[in-house]
Amino acid sequence: MSSRTPRLPWRRWAAFLPLALVIIGLSSYSATAASALTPPSSTCNFVVSAATWKLQGNCDSTDTIFIPSGVTVDGLGWTITPHDFVGSAVLQANHGAVIVKRLNIVYGDLATSSCVNGINLNGAWGQITRTTIEMWDWCGDGINVYLAGTPHPIEISLNHINGWAEGDGINTGGGAAQMTIMNNVLAGTSNAGDGINLYVRTALVDSNTIHGGGDEAIEVKLGKVTIQRNTIYDVDEAVEIEPAYPAAIIGAQILNNSLTVRRVGIEFDVECNEQVLNALIKGNFITWDTSRSRDEAIDFDASTCTNVTSGIIDGTVIQENTFTGWGDDVYETNRGTNTTKIGNIFS
Repeated sequence: MSSRTPRLPWRRWAAFLPLALVIIGLSSYSATAASALTPPSSTCNFVVSAATWKLQGNCDSTDTIFIPSGVTVDGLGWTITPHDFVGSAVLQANHGAVIVKRLNIVYGDLATSSCVNGINLNGAWGQITRTTIEMWDWCGDGINVYLAGTPHPIEISLNHINGWAEGDGINTGGGAAQMTIMNNVLAGTSNAGDGINLYVRTALVDSNTIHGGGDEAIEVKLGKVTIQRNTIYDVDEAVEIEPAYPAAIIGAQILNNSLTVRRVGIEFDVECNEQVLNALIKGNFITWDTSRSRDEAIDFDASTCTNVTSGIIDGTVIQENTFTGWGDDVYETNRGTNTTKIGNIFS
């Protein structure tokens, strides 16, 4: 399929901001000081205007680079390496629309702050595209998004995120982001967290490749989500729908994915006062890779509760999927109600 990136509205107005260029060195940059363009001491040199920061070469950084609202950070293919790091992320935006593109982040000796995220959008929105984040065995998230309150679109596309350990490849929170996550490659380590963790308003997760990691490739906590055309392998679980208390996840669609797993293909894990309603699981290829004892290709786990509402899984349609290698362990759906199974293939 085409890897063309959808146009986003902030690109139109960002192109018309003033273009007074200044050369600065930058390792920690306060958003409130953006207009002053005061160069802190660092080996990271940018050509800076009110609209665009262009990295001029490979460099080391010891603290977070803060991105003001309205700025595009263009790495031009160069690499930032955090060393002896004291910040929480290599790049961070705290408000407004930003773009980060064509940048490499390769973790070095993080010293006292080993739990460092690659890129934080903390109350900001925009686009992260064509970046590579190499994290090998450090905790922290490759890309971390937190957006609460007013919904805004965020696109994460055409990135490579490798080697996250205790964190997630892409982690989201706040419940307001309208996420598009497309055409990324995520490779975790054996003790890693999730490839993609979703606590959002909406999400389209399309045409990504996710492999490696000890937990789920994709975990959904909140939001109306479509997960389609992804290739997932070398993981324990491919997709887990696990509502954050007391959420209801309604109308989730899991479509046309290739899922090769060690234990579980798709799991709905629903605790007391939580619901998964009217999900559609259609057209997926779900294969057991034989490396561990299998559980089920599709597993519904809804808690039975006293004094509160039990977990509810209702109205799921499982249609035209192909199951390979599961034997008698295709479905464990007894804890769901009104489940429809149509035209599935078993081999």
